[in-house]
Amino acid sequence: MAQVTAVVGMLAGLWVAISPWFLALGNRGTANDLIAGLAVAALGAFGIAGARGFLGLQAGSLLLGIWLIISPFILASTFAVRPAMYWSNGFGGLAVILFALAALTGVRHRTVAE
Repeated sequence: MAQVTAVVGMLAGLWVAISPWFLALGNRGTANDLIAGLAVAALGAFGIAGARGFLGLQAGSLLLGIWLIISPFILASTFAVRPAMYWSNGFGGLAVILFALAALTGVRHRTVAE
């Protein structure tokens, strides 16, 4: 179950990484989404590759999901942010958070049962 949530979280990260080109978010949102999305995807890939450090990887994904949700509001204080960035990052960040929490819950239940 934990690896399934890591795969889906990784796919959500890939969506965030490529979303600026599909949603025409502009140059300023592109770098933020590309870096955060690729980081989430990399954490998911490392989580799939091996269980060692899985808890820390999912905690990192959780923090990146929170960043994805709040980043448009922070970036909006410096320049104009298109509404599509709020929606895409909000849904992408929420998906990353939910799948990271599901993976963390699965890891916790597995360690308690062992």
